[in-house]
Amino acid sequence: MDGVSVTLGPVAEPYLQAFPPPQLFFGLLVEKGVSIAEAYILSCPFLSWQMILIGDPLYRPFRAETLKN
Repeated sequence: MDGVSVTLGPVAEPYLQAFPPPQLFFGLLVEKGVSIAEAYILSCPFLSWQMILIGDPLYRPFRAETLKN
């Protein structure tokens, strides 16, 4: 796979606290197998116009083994 499937970041200068905590964000992706949109919304401490997620909201890079069947 070449390129970027999903990215997130600020469109202006948010405070560092506005970014999703990496341990929670990636924990949801790896351990829970949720989609990227679910991981973002569950781990984002503030819902703000300054933070944006671009890509396929249903993208699941680390889908849990139990969900594959």
